Amino acid sequence: MPLHLRLTGALLAPALGWALTATPAADDPTAWARNEYREFVRPLLEERCFDCHAGPEPDAGFDLEAQVSLDDVLADRHRWPYLSQRVLLGQMPPSKRHRVAEADAQRLLAFTDRLEDVAYHPERPASLGRPVIRRLNRVEYENTVYDVLGVHFPARERFPPDGIGYGFDTVGEALSVSELLFERFLDAAEEVAAGALGPPAFAEPPVRRFASDELEGASQRGSVKVFTTRSTAEAEHRFAWPGRYVGRLSAAGDQAGDENVRLGIDVDGERVATVEVSAEREAGADEYTFEFTLEDGYPEGASLGVSFLNDYYVPA
Repeated sequence: MPLHLRLTGALLAPALGWALTATPAADDPTAWARNEYREFVRPLLEERCFDCHAGPEPDAGFDLEAQVSLDDVLADRHRWPYLSQRVLLGQMPPSKRHRVAEADAQRLLAFTDRLEDVAYHPERPASLGRPVIRRLNRVEYENTVYDVLGVHFPARERFPPDGIGYGFDTVGEALSVSELLFERFLDAAEEVAAGALGPPAFAEPPVRRFASDELEGASQRGSVKVFTTRSTAEAEHRFAWPGRYVGRLSAAGDQAGDENVRLGIDVDGERVATVEVSAEREAGADEYTFEFTLEDGYPEGASLGVSFLNDYYVPA
């Protein structure tokens, strides 16, 4: 790098002399800015600004003490022109005894005016400032889960909207993680893991029993649920995995006409099985078994319903 010499006047008693000062080449703005920050700007900030703009709660949220290097300054460069203008106007520092001399304020302004040139200088590395750890947005999460694990997870429906930065939803600074989103990530992890691994190898399948008074709908008489014309009774159940399910119910009916009583079994409003009840009410209930297969699980729960299908009546 060529060496440029700048002559600066220096008052030496008892005579006027000259001092020679070496400065970086004008065609290397990065080297010039780095030297200027180290030799002039940083010492000026320490002397005049750190009383207010340092520590855990700096004024205006601008921690100048944390601006240790030129890279830190460039990462936060949009705030520096405002700082230098306020210093030049005498608004900062606020105390008169700490006011910056006019020449120093002009020099600080010259430094901030060149920050954009430094940031986009072709010889400067493209990565500026501290890197941001970026999470996946909703679309990326949904696609990645499917590509890697083969699980369809509706992230665009389950997760809150992503933040937007510069018109895009892929900017790390805008993709924060709220408390709500963190909770949704935990729920999603369980659901995706269950979908990827499948149901565990149970020694015995888990069983859930419903008493008649746990079902909503139809009429309750003592410990018995009574179904009349088009009656339906439902309960909520968590179908954790896709697969084959086996159900049993105890039922009896007042048989009439040429058909036995028939009951429909519904999951999430869809008919999955039909049960023919041959037992007479007066003789007592029998136990009936039914089976159905779910292509998709309902890890967040779905309605399990029983409906009376074929009430018998004679038209008047």
